[in-house]
Amino acid sequence: MTARQFRIGVGAGVVLAIVLHLRFLFTPLTADEGGFLAIGRAWGHGSDLYRQVWVDRPQGVLVVFRLWDDIAGGSTASVRIMATLFAVVAVIAAGVIARVLADRTTGVLAAIFVAALSSAPIIEGFIANGELLSGALSVAGLAVGCMVITGRWGARWMFASGVIAGCAMSIKQSGLDGFLAVFAWLVLALLFAWRERVVLLRWMALLIGGFAAVIGLLALHGALTGWHDWWFAFAGYRLGSRSALVGADWARLRNTMHAALPILGPTLAAAAICAAGYFSRPGRKPRNELSILALWMVAATAAFLSGGQFHRHYWVTLAFPIAVLGAVCITSLRGWRTQALVAAVVLLPAMVSSVRLIALPRQQVPLRTSTDPRLVKDEHMAHWYLANRAPGETMYIMCAGAAFYGNAREDPPFPYLWYDNVRQVPGARQQLGAMLTSAASRPTFVALYQSPDGCDSSGISSRAI
Repeated sequence: MTARQFRIGVGAGVVLAIVLHLRFLFTPLTADEGGFLAIGRAWGHGSDLYRQVWVDRPQGVLVVFRLWDDIAGGSTASVRIMATLFAVVAVIAAGVIARVLADRTTGVLAAIFVAALSSAPIIEGFIANGELLSGALSVAGLAVGCMVITGRWGARWMFASGVIAGCAMSIKQSGLDGFLAVFAWLVLALLFAWRERVVLLRWMALLIGGFAAVIGLLALHGALTGWHDWWFAFAGYRLGSRSALVGADWARLRNTMHAALPILGPTLAAAAICAAGYFSRPGRKPRNELSILALWMVAATAAFLSGGQFHRHYWVTLAFPIAVLGAVCITSLRGWRTQALVAAVVLLPAMVSSVRLIALPRQQVPLRTSTDPRLVKDEHMAHWYLANRAPGETMYIMCAGAAFYGNAREDPPFPYLWYDNVRQVPGARQQLGAMLTSAASRPTFVALYQSPDGCDSSGISSRAI
């Protein structure tokens, strides 16, 4: 395959990703999208981050939403365009990884696989969530690291790999998989002398330096604005109440697995079978660089498990390494016809699922993809509020309806926009009761999405309403 054919093939993957995202430019925002957008706007309007508005995410995701909102002129619907652009970055980066570790044909197949699997609507691959945004940057950082490891780029680019990996983690804490894969490969290379020790140590220092530069900026901002508040949002909340070790929702894992396995399972199975066949041939020994893909898969699995809540969009994290591994293993088969047939068979379930969901009426999409009936309700409430509010009036969605605030372009009157946060963050329930009983802070309108006693068992909020 020529370089021009490679570019055309990766371009086909880009087009596929865009096509799979197009339908969902016109469907309701999810809670994460609307909540991030509302918090980013409120932060831009002067609200104190992690005090007056709160989310258990690093600052990076809010910076991205703030910048995009400014670029898009406040268009709420354009958030999905941002998601599409990040998906395109992931497709191109995956193509580069497979190209430098294997060959151009593998790079094209990896780009197409990433487009099809990571954009699958049944795992919410079309939304601007932390998994897609941080995952795209993680894949990009890994691609840069692979370019250095394979000798195509100079050592200084390893610093860039670390910076991009740090940006991935600044969007979501679990966006570490690409960084961990490169770092683990460098450790193995030191142990087994795959490269000169001085070269590996330099690469490692540059990688860590780039990563630390970004995380250091996050910590500096946290120290300047309130270290305790920042650290609790960055790590304390998850470690204390929402992780694989504390408060994990294993029942949801079983439920979402039923949606994800038909999409990701065939590619993963094909990769395992093809890899077993490859290694069974006498004298077959893969290049040392290819081990970075196995390390990436392990790191992505750890990142997937670490969150503990296992929403459908968590599976996007696994879609990236599964897609690239699948492409590399399938192209190890003999004969291009065999490769094409296997690729078509394993992608068929994902494409059929995507076509079915693309064909759904607009208001049914959230019910089938996010399984959240509030998303259409959030839109209706926002339209009513914008049509009926007077200057100075405010609205609170009780106990939680984060997408409403993004749709209504309204700064939230209460810091905690997600149901779990209201119930789990220390002092949140008391703060809710105080807001509702104070004449100075009480919202003009309250929409009851859930029972007041569900988020404030003291009864104060219920009596205030």
